[in-house]
Amino acid sequence: MIKSIIRWLDKRALPDEEYLTRVRKSVRAFERIRPWLIGLHAILLFACIGLAVFVCFALAQIMKLGVQAAPFQGMGVFGFALGGSFGMTWGLLMHHSIRGLLDASFGIRDLRLLIRYHDALCVMNDQMTEKVTDSNASECLRTIG
Repeated sequence: MIKSIIRWLDKRALPDEEYLTRVRKSVRAFERIRPWLIGLHAILLFACIGLAVFVCFALAQIMKLGVQAAPFQGMGVFGFALGGSFGMTWGLLMHHSIRGLLDASFGIRDLRLLIRYHDALCVMNDQMTEKVTDSNASECLRTIG
């Protein structure tokens, strides 16, 4: 346990290049499994919607019983608690499926932008060092010649 915490703390002190290689690997891995994630969350969303439709029909059938369900009148509090817990679980599952579907559909933009801007910064830095070395070389040639 302590070793995993120490490893987690060491990740924060990584050099930029090593961190960027890890980010590139994770983005590539995400792109490989992205279609599967979209499919999984779409199936989960449709299952939640199907469950909601089924529960509505089941409740309609229970309401038709009316007076015949008189012996179960004392179970109202238990039914309310059970229904509330099922409703909260269903809502959490719906939220997770919608959020996962959106995340998988639009990807991880912040990491892609991090890679793009880091690469652009490296190119700009290389261009600046080339200009500096070229100006220094020409200046040195002028002093020698």
